[in-house]
Amino acid sequence: PQANHGPHGDIEGAGAQAADTTGNNHNGTITGATWVSPGRDGTGSCLQFDGVDDVVVVPDAADLRFGANSRYTLAAWVNWTNLPNNWAGVMTKGREVGNWYGIWLDPSNRWVFGHATNQLGSITTAGVWIHVAMVYDNGVKKIYLNGELDAETTASQNGSNFGDLWFGAAKGVTEYAPVKIDDVRIYSNALTDRQLAELITMGVKPSWKKAAEPN
Repeated sequence: PQANHGPHGDIEGAGAQAADTTGNNHNGTITGATWVSPGRDGTGSCLQFDGVDDVVVVPDAADLRFGANSRYTLAAWVNWTNLPNNWAGVMTKGREVGNWYGIWLDPSNRWVFGHATNQLGSITTAGVWIHVAMVYDNGVKKIYLNGELDAETTASQNGSNFGDLWFGAAKGVTEYAPVKIDDVRIYSNALTDRQLAELITMGVKPSWKKAAEPN
């Protein structure tokens, strides 16, 4: 995809690797996490993390670094096995090196759009699939849950770091997540409300360039 339009990562796979279906080669190495069925739409599979030491690691790349004036979207389907009551990383990058970004839960089980200054959202629920999206638009930060705006704030945040991208944990800290994760996506633009609604609606192809439809 061209810069500022398509996804930089859309993770599917099997075995010991989570494959990037966008063609950008952001493939992840699986340690501990297991493929389980069904996935979030009742078919296919998803990755289950034990909240102890499971992780998927995607190597750092230039198009996964986002400066303070960038526009990008982080999105995934998430199903908590149990509420961790602790910091737990879903999709995180650079926590150990600074200028990090990502999706977390905090110790109160609230969604967090993580940067050096965090944005807090609602308390989550265990045992159900939730589509979570974090949108950064040149200093405007938004949290969406199941396509609905949950929180919004203005805070210029630098997410340009050389750390690896982790799923199910955050590097350098003990923030492992007891969770199932499916259909992970990173876009180099700030998706609109309509685009996010299309993204989570099964069978509807969004009107912007993206990866193949979920299995």
